[in-house]
Amino acid sequence: MYFVRVFKDGPRVQAVLEKYAAGMARKGVWLEERIPNPDQRQLAYMTEVLGDAFQPEEDFVEKALVKWMPRMQGACRADFASAMAGQFELMRRQNKPEAAIRNVYIKMMCWLYYKFERIMPFLGDDDPPRVLYEGSRITQHELYFLNVISSLGADILLLEKEGDDGYRKLDPSSACSQPLMLGVKSFDPDFSIRALLKKAAQAERTGPAVRPAGPAVQVPKPAGAYTPSGPAASPAQKPGVGEVLDRHFPKPARTSCVNAWMKEADMEAMLEPVIARGDDPRFFYHTYILYSGARDRLTYMNELYQLYQKLIAAGRQVLVLENKIPPASPDEISRIRRRPYRMLDELIIDLAGNLPANASRELQMEQQAAYLAVVKELAVSETNLSRLTSQVVQLLCLIQRYQPMLFQGYRDTSCPCLICMCRELSPSEQLYIRYVSRLPVDVLILAPDLNFPVVLKDEGLLEIRGTESVSGAVFPRDESGLQMRTVASMAEQDLDTMLYGQSGMYRRQQFGTARSITLKTTYDELSILWDKELKFRPNFSTEGGSVSMPVLYAKVSGVEGGRMEPYWQKIRMLSDNKDTILYRQLPIRMEIHTIGAEDMASKYLRDGIIRREALRSDRRYPFGHLRDETQQHIFDKVQLMLDQRYIRGTFENGTEYRILSTILNLDREIQRKLQAFDFTRNNPKVLCVHTSEAEPSLTDAILCTFFNLVGMDVVLFVPTGYQTIERFLQGNLPVEHQIGDYVYDQHMPDLSTLQGTRERSWLDNLFRRG
Repeated sequence: MYFVRVFKDGPRVQAVLEKYAAGMARKGVWLEERIPNPDQRQLAYMTEVLGDAFQPEEDFVEKALVKWMPRMQGACRADFASAMAGQFELMRRQNKPEAAIRNVYIKMMCWLYYKFERIMPFLGDDDPPRVLYEGSRITQHELYFLNVISSLGADILLLEKEGDDGYRKLDPSSACSQPLMLGVKSFDPDFSIRALLKKAAQAERTGPAVRPAGPAVQVPKPAGAYTPSGPAASPAQKPGVGEVLDRHFPKPARTSCVNAWMKEADMEAMLEPVIARGDDPRFFYHTYILYSGARDRLTYMNELYQLYQKLIAAGRQVLVLENKIPPASPDEISRIRRRPYRMLDELIIDLAGNLPANASRELQMEQQAAYLAVVKELAVSETNLSRLTSQVVQLLCLIQRYQPMLFQGYRDTSCPCLICMCRELSPSEQLYIRYVSRLPVDVLILAPDLNFPVVLKDEGLLEIRGTESVSGAVFPRDESGLQMRTVASMAEQDLDTMLYGQSGMYRRQQFGTARSITLKTTYDELSILWDKELKFRPNFSTEGGSVSMPVLYAKVSGVEGGRMEPYWQKIRMLSDNKDTILYRQLPIRMEIHTIGAEDMASKYLRDGIIRREALRSDRRYPFGHLRDETQQHIFDKVQLMLDQRYIRGTFENGTEYRILSTILNLDREIQRKLQAFDFTRNNPKVLCVHTSEAEPSLTDAILCTFFNLVGMDVVLFVPTGYQTIERFLQGNLPVEHQIGDYVYDQHMPDLSTLQGTRERSWLDNLFRRG
């Protein structure tokens, strides 16, 4: 390997620099001025991948490189780790603190990943990668790092525009690099490689006689974050993108022939044997169909069942996705190797390293071509590279997730099937389907419910539309899940749609999701709205299959005129409602109903997210007997409490675990109220009376906030006017009503003994005693 430095200018020097920089454009790294120190974003990503642990040992560094630099060859990892260990030992002998050694480790690992990762696959080639350092004065750490990179198998040219004096102070004996003595004078202050190449390229276009004929020199783009300053062009318009990508992605031998071979536009064409679709070796033949609605809803499910069974019997690999494709999880995203990008070609090439490996080289090239096509199409509409990176990462997560299910045992004569039954397609789902549709895969998208049309605009897509709509369809994989409707059942469904569609009437448990809207009312309106069904209250609405529930959440402070008898009668009137739970004092006495609630909270709450499925599989889980919709509703609202940080101390001192454990410990009465709760009818209600000076607890604040979010009416009667749950809240406070004087030292009477609390019927008057 060559590690040379140039510190004098001259015609021969400029010719060498031109040639070296032109060759570096294909595979190399261009460093302008200095290698910048890692920023906060880069440090955070390194911590996310490698954690906070550090040991100044060779084995530790080598193991870290396996995760941090997967494209780095094993021998290079060992050499780099050995060199780092030597540097650590040198710093220890110089009595450097461990913090300084750790900083060097972090800096060099970040430099390796963010600046030099692109040349890792080329180390050891006969045509080695090239590094050009164009700066004024190199630092000790930079020199040491570049020396290690040179030893791994890269040529390095160090351009010292201010002379060699600064370098000789760091390396007096020229042990790391050798001077290239071709120049005769000092560099001009405004000299730059970029200006030199621009001048050379312009000379090539004008064709001066003094220059030999040949192709124009292309200005190389620096790697990573060191792109030229100035207004950036759209990623899709950057010059040379197509040429760079063509060199990295060889074209496959076959291209797509989609739908054109079909004799009839029907999903049954998927059953055609692959060998009978066409015999031109330049193409692979497949289908790409969107089937909306149904031709006959009575036979629709049977048609799907027969299609699926025939595909399985033919030995075809079939992947069925229903409802929504689950978005990428944090674990899946963390497995995608990425870094900040400044150029579209750099983004595409680097992220392509996350595509799954295949035994079939032809399939590998076809997947690369499909990936390249959809990302370039996406880049036309999304010019922000940060947002584009996020979308491509989501795509790669889905590719990695479903790769084994589609291509297990794949041969070049195979044609797997992707069947997607959905009501709508998110952008990430559309991107994945567009990717798969460019592979030798039969793609069938089913949208049986015409009330939820699927919009997918893509070249080559065949749209088939039936006249009838099928709602609530579940793809029939086998006989156990196969359900066929009778004519009477269809008629009943039609009647149900007519009655409960847009008429304002709602059947029981029609909706599975709901959100609470707290009504800001007057004090008198509390008793007026208390017994009203939710659908008759102001601001009630149903949109997109979800209900907006107008609920009461209030604190009543003081007593009207200081008269306690009418005050207790008011509470008695509200508590007479059969849906009301009355707590006679705060704090609320909570018995232990769920053994191990605190342990489950600490175990299944990670990174602010409740791991619902893992929690539900725990044998101590207390809500397994409730409807699935009720369970999801409960956890949606607990997650909302955590996300919005309504309770003070959430994600600060462990309060988040207290929140989850409190809800897991809900008593049976509350669970039964939630089980029977219909989001359009009467909602459960909670009355809390607090007459003493005892301080309410954090549990009271958690419960009242939860009751409000799940859709229950909550009213706190506080004759003293003291603060109750407010001091534990930093959002979602109850609406306070100041109705009169503060009254102290009261005890709540037995409400059933109060007189005149309700109107007596004529039967009560006729048969009353005495």
